[in-house]
Amino acid sequence: MKISECAKIMSLLFSCLAGHAVAAEITVAPDSQYFAGWTFMDLQAPGWVAGGSTVDIWAPNPAAKTGDAQWNGQALTWTNDGGTADGLPGVFTQGGTGYAALGGSLPANIGSPQHRGQAYIDRGSLSFSSSTPFWANSVVFFQDVDSNEDNDIKFFDCAGQAIDAGDFPFLRISTTNTPNRQIVGPPAARYWNVSSPGSDANTVNGIVMRSNQVCKVEITARRPLKDGGVSYFLGSPPNTVPVATPNLSGSSTVGSPMMGAYTYSDAETEAEDTTNSGTRYKFVTSPNSTITSSADGTTVASGVTGGASASVTYTLQTSDRNQYLFYCVTPAALSGASPGLEVCTAAAGPVVEAPNTVPVATPNLSGSSTVGSPMMGAYTYSDAETEAEDTTNSGTRYKFVTSPNSTITSSADGTTVASGVTGGASASVTYTLQTSDRNQYLFYCVTPAALSGASPGLEVCTAAAGPVVEAPKPPSPMALQPVPSLSAFSVAGLGGLVLAMFGMARSRRRQN
Repeated sequence: MKISECAKIMSLLFSCLAGHAVAAEITVAPDSQYFAGWTFMDLQAPGWVAGGSTVDIWAPNPAAKTGDAQWNGQALTWTNDGGTADGLPGVFTQGGTGYAALGGSLPANIGSPQHRGQAYIDRGSLSFSSSTPFWANSVVFFQDVDSNEDNDIKFFDCAGQAIDAGDFPFLRISTTNTPNRQIVGPPAARYWNVSSPGSDANTVNGIVMRSNQVCKVEITARRPLKDGGVSYFLGSPPNTVPVATPNLSGSSTVGSPMMGAYTYSDAETEAEDTTNSGTRYKFVTSPNSTITSSADGTTVASGVTGGASASVTYTLQTSDRNQYLFYCVTPAALSGASPGLEVCTAAAGPVVEAPNTVPVATPNLSGSSTVGSPMMGAYTYSDAETEAEDTTNSGTRYKFVTSPNSTITSSADGTTVASGVTGGASASVTYTLQTSDRNQYLFYCVTPAALSGASPGLEVCTAAAGPVVEAPKPPSPMALQPVPSLSAFSVAGLGGLVLAMFGMARSRRRQN
């Protein structure tokens, strides 16, 4: 192993032991047109610069200087504070020395971008911030790191919480004098440090922000000698709009709910906008089985989706009959390029009337199965489409049926002994059992009818009552027997006996 290789390994080892890490790197190759189509922040000259100079430098001042910038339709705020560190901060604006200058020692044919200014600082702090996240894969560029300059670059979300930059790669652009760089800091809050390799010759490199949650970049600058400084600016590759893939499910019948759903994707992992101004949907009908957009049909329902995790429904109407139904979605992202293109599903349909089902009767029979007894027939009525019962003379009908068998499948299996219209399920009908019904089973059969829709329903018969028997006969009354009469002689003898017994009773009372 060569001594130089050993030195590299030892350097990496000591960096790891010190809590430092080396991240992935992306190298901009010659003839790659790498920066074609990129956008860069538009840093305008601040109003507080005397004379409107395009190269703006101010002397140390305890008060931080703040200005505005535009980038990808976002309003940026930059704050440059070098006064408290006895620094000499400033900005290059349109027309200044730094305008349209990406740096030196660049590979050939990389689509060198045009940008509108840089902010530079030698000592103190510099930040770029927005109220909404930067596009994912945007880059913070730094140019001219030399003269023992040492800068920390940190990243924060919109709530001010540190974002871990451990997986933010280093973007190597210039071919010489690449600055020293390392990832430092505690887990979950790591940040980048870049420092001077010696003479820089105005080279440029960057850090790629992999997260789509970065709202602020903050630089802390250190430089032994005042004057000079590192220049910073922001740029981003072309951003693609989000994509929705909708789907539609349900039965294409009038009265049925159709459910629309979709998946959401974004090449830059920008989060979906689920607010009231976010992703939108349309249910669209058309007599044609294919459409290219919602404009080709009639929108019957629309609104915001609430996000890809939600679904929306539309209940098919009679007016949709013979039409095809489509579900169209226009996705929106919270940041980056947005909205996406509207996408519609394949057709569902054509829409047809739901098949109408006949009404159903559930009859019951009660009473004593004896000749001469009344048997009462009743029933309940139901209809899947809630169509009302026909209670007229052409409506629901009944039959009392007898059979020698204890089971029948319909009234045709027995003898109809009474029949007519029920007058509706709220009424009941009776049949008095006859002598001719003896030893027969009795059934009550009902054929329900609806005022509308499919009708009549199927005849339904009760279980058997019986068999019918004769009523038990009451017991016969007993014949009265004549009381025997006494002759005159017998009466006289009976009277003497009574008097004798009376006398004996008196004699006993005296003795007592």
